[in-house]
Amino acid sequence: MSLLPPRSRHRGDNADMLDARERFLEAGWYAPISDALAESGAEAVSDAEAAPRRPFSSCTPPQPVPRVLDMGCGTGYYLRAVLDRLRGVTAAHESASHGSATHQTAAHEPADGTAEARALPALGCDLSPAAVSRTIRVTGASGLVADVWHPLPLRTGAADVLLNVFAPRNADEFARVVRPGGALLSVVPTSSHLLQLRADGAMLDVPEGKAGQLEAHMKAFRLLSRTLVEFDMTLEASDVAALTGMGPSAHHRGSGATDLHAADSDASGQHADGSAASESDASGSTASKSNASGPGVGDHCRIVVTASVEVLRLQRMSA
Repeated sequence: MSLLPPRSRHRGDNADMLDARERFLEAGWYAPISDALAESGAEAVSDAEAAPRRPFSSCTPPQPVPRVLDMGCGTGYYLRAVLDRLRGVTAAHESASHGSATHQTAAHEPADGTAEARALPALGCDLSPAAVSRTIRVTGASGLVADVWHPLPLRTGAADVLLNVFAPRNADEFARVVRPGGALLSVVPTSSHLLQLRADGAMLDVPEGKAGQLEAHMKAFRLLSRTLVEFDMTLEASDVAALTGMGPSAHHRGSGATDLHAADSDASGQHADGSAASESDASGSTASKSNASGPGVGDHCRIVVTASVEVLRLQRMSA
């Protein structure tokens, strides 16, 4: 389903960018990030206060299991990891409550065989129709094409867990759609993230204090945990090409374009690939041109690149 406004100026990720992201993520390079995010989701569900859960829309009934919303779902990589982890948590809770594992009904089974993931109500939302299609395919979740900067066509308090991974954030709408006591799980880069590539202009800049800016911006939420995930990756030239090609830096490669993919940034310049614009970039100034394969990376060379992000778990406070 697409609910983009007419003549929207925002662009979603194209097929080439999604292909690059799929290659890089499915190779497992960011597995420590997805593992930390999934664990944070499990903690959120385990610690959640009991409260009535409302459906995403009037067409679906209330659910006894946590509803997960991924805003900026991309290829579905992170949503799949979270659903896999939450499925085990939910089954354990059901077993403790009823003395048996949760029964999976045929009504929850999608045609592509992802029945286990579909057992948890989930919705992947992205500006890119191609991204939403991929998320549906790999997770079995429902999908919605929408612009995060416009009111979301979702019920107030519909989501128990909202994922926001390297993606734009609308504080007011996030506060509205997450139920009181529910969780916002966000992944933001540190200033050390992909530093080796940014030093040579292959990636957009990441300013200091992104996590603190997010916390201050999300006034309806309170911070429960903040986890640093940092590790080195020894990448081949093809891996670097996929990494630099999977985010907004790919829009400006060799073009000096002025459109900084505004849909993928919030007030602090956050972009979908974990990079960020400088203040001048965020306001529409010319972005720096990037090297197609990274700094000094030839066909047979390797480069050590540092991934450094923070996983934040915030709880929606009562009004």
